[in-house]
Amino acid sequence: MYSLVFLLVCPFAASVANALEFTSVYEWNEFKFTLPDNSSKSLNPTKFEDSYLAVTCEKVFIALHYENKEIHCSLAWLPTDATSTSPQLYPYPSCDLKGRDNCQTIQSARGLTVDRVGRLWVLDNGNAKCPPKLLIFNLKNDSVEFIHEFPHDVVNNGSRSLQLHDLVLDETENAGSLAYISVKDTHFLVFDLKRNRSWRVQINNNIIIQALALSPLKNRTHLFVSQYISKELFYISVSNLRAEEKNVTLTPVGNKTTFSNRMTMDDRGLLYFDLGLNLSVSVWNSSDSFFEKQVYQNESIEKTEPITFSLDNNGYLWVMAIYTNEPKIRIHKAEVSGKSSLQCEKESPGHSGYSIFYDNTTTPYYPLPTSVAEPKENTCSDKLGLNILNIILSCWNVFCLSSIASQIVWFQKMKKTQDRLAKTNQEPAETSIDDDEGEHIYEEIGPRSTSTRRRRAESRV
Repeated sequence: MYSLVFLLVCPFAASVANALEFTSVYEWNEFKFTLPDNSSKSLNPTKFEDSYLAVTCEKVFIALHYENKEIHCSLAWLPTDATSTSPQLYPYPSCDLKGRDNCQTIQSARGLTVDRVGRLWVLDNGNAKCPPKLLIFNLKNDSVEFIHEFPHDVVNNGSRSLQLHDLVLDETENAGSLAYISVKDTHFLVFDLKRNRSWRVQINNNIIIQALALSPLKNRTHLFVSQYISKELFYISVSNLRAEEKNVTLTPVGNKTTFSNRMTMDDRGLLYFDLGLNLSVSVWNSSDSFFEKQVYQNESIEKTEPITFSLDNNGYLWVMAIYTNEPKIRIHKAEVSGKSSLQCEKESPGHSGYSIFYDNTTTPYYPLPTSVAEPKENTCSDKLGLNILNIILSCWNVFCLSSIASQIVWFQKMKKTQDRLAKTNQEPAETSIDDDEGEHIYEEIGPRSTSTRRRRAESRV
């Protein structure tokens, strides 16, 4: 009985724990931007060519690639806990950093990521007048800490410029901060923050790279690579990239259902990726053989616009997509408990050891850090672990209760059996003291005893 309960309850509880339940956070039919003069401008979501997402403890950052003559705002933010379901967006960091053809500003924001000390890294694809660059923002005061302008020989292929796409950070104590950048070509870029230098890495397989993701920080060995408009998934040894090898060979991992535009990996080694043709997001546990498990799908998602997503440090996966029906733009989140490397503000080790010198006329100088702040252990509760523990304890309680109930039933049966035996043994005793039966026995025994004594006496004579 208890075994049956155990087998029925535990798998059901485990399946519930593994399910992702997305809740709606924000939704719009069009984006509205709040400007310094308290006016607002709107953007039609059907005009977007691409979008990127990054979520911190307090802000949701959205990079929008679009064309609009009335407003130039390629990077915006909104609070993670806005009271409105359709809040207005704010240009980031401010409108004075916005301006078409002002090469000190962001022309076309692309890959977004946040490092361990709470800085926002932004790729700027530039335009015909402004070269591509990388910007780093201090989120404590929303100031520009660093700008790296990619050299012409790094980002140009003959007569055309590369299209910057994705960005992941390799942060280690010894190697410092390296950024791996995909450019939708048969090579990708590596940027070394400590030396303020970028270079190309050629793919020997002649494969065009689209999305990137890094293995967890504590076991950072692989850079996962998704092929452009292809279902194949590969990886590169990170040690080769840190050694500044200029040519690398991709190792196959497996085949996804279809191609992916975005990928990200949490601190447990779970790789999340979108499936473009399936209008969905799936996950793979990189510690096992490749097997994709779908965690989000909506057939109303606009097929021409990629799904974008980001992990926060509270164990939630945020997903943004553009839909064919209203509301046109939606942001959902689901608890997954896997986290990014970002430290919340109250836990952030800060920026000790870095000195930044920057003005509006010169390229910022970034000296070598005198000391690199070590990341603190993650103090946020691992809700998935607690859920699993609760499931195990619940199953154990069911097992114990079932066992106790079975023992009680067994004892009751034993008690009834003993009572019946006792009653059966008691009935002859009660018969022996009955008056009528007693006299009958005496009469039977008496004569038999007398004849026996007579025979003994005769034998003696």
